[in-house]
Amino acid sequence: MGWILVHHSQEVKEELKKVYVDDLKTDEIDTHSIFRYYIPLSILVCYILPTMIPCYFWKESVFMAFCVAVSLRFVAMLHVTGSTNSLAHMIGERPFDKNIRAADSLLAWFMTFGDEGWHNYHHVFPWDYKASEYWGYKGGICSTFVDFFARMGWAYDLKTTSADVTIKRRLRTGDLSSSIWGWEDPNMNSDDRALTQINYPQKKTQRE
Repeated sequence: MGWILVHHSQEVKEELKKVYVDDLKTDEIDTHSIFRYYIPLSILVCYILPTMIPCYFWKESVFMAFCVAVSLRFVAMLHVTGSTNSLAHMIGERPFDKNIRAADSLLAWFMTFGDEGWHNYHHVFPWDYKASEYWGYKGGICSTFVDFFARMGWAYDLKTTSADVTIKRRLRTGDLSSSIWGWEDPNMNSDDRALTQINYPQKKTQRE
C-alpha cells in the first residue's frame, strides 16, 4: 500500500484536471448539501455512532468501543483499501487481457465484498458500471446498490458490456488457461443460451 504515500507526478496532475465533473459541480444537491455537511456527517458516522452503538446496546465501555469500533476498524479499512489496488495487480487471473498487470483476484474480491475482485475486467472495460462481468452480489455490493437506485429511477443510463463482446475480447487477448465455466463459456451453444431463463432482467432507463 506504499503507493498511497507517493506524490502525484505533474503528468498525473494534468490528466486529473481533464476529468469531467461539470455535472457534479452544477448539481445543486451535490454542491450545496453533501459537501456542506461532509465534515459533520463524517464525524458523526465514522466516530460518534460507532462508539455510541456498542455502549448503548451491549453496555460496552466508551474506551473499548472507541478502540475497537473506531480505531481498529479505521486502521483495518485503511490497510484493506490501500492494499487492494496492489493485490489486484499482483495476484489472480487475467482472463480478458493477459498483457496488463490488473488481475481478477478472489482475495481482493473477499476483502472488498466483491467490488474490487474483477480488476482485469475493470481495466479492459472501464465504462462498465459494474466493474465486473457478473451481476448481483457476486459482482459487488456497489453495483447492487446502484441497481437498487436504478429501479427507483435515481440512477440511469447504466453502461455495461454484452456477453458477446467479453467473449470476443477474452479469445483475442485473454489468458485462455484461466478457468471459465458457465454462462460465458465460449463452448456454450446457442440452444443452451436460448433455453436459459433470466430472472429480473435489467430494464433500460431513459433520461427524463
